[in-house]
Amino acid sequence: MTTVINTPPNNTEDSGSNLVAVLILVIIIIAGAVLFYIYGLPMIQNYQNPTDTTNINVTIPPTPEIPVTPTTP
Repeated sequence: MTTVINTPPNNTEDSGSNLVAVLILVIIIIAGAVLFYIYGLPMIQNYQNPTDTTNINVTIPPTPEIPVTPTTP
């Protein structure tokens, strides 16, 4: 008696996992570009043009003149 082993053929159909991976990669690239434009470019522009002209104006009110009277013992 002969033994017959039926092996299923290789599945050559695409399951769509490559498409999902490409879509996730595209979303990550778009998110990275948006974050770069929001945070990266302003940081680079501020680094090239430093604005270190901080002026602090402090006004101290004048002390009143108190006359000193000599005391005699």
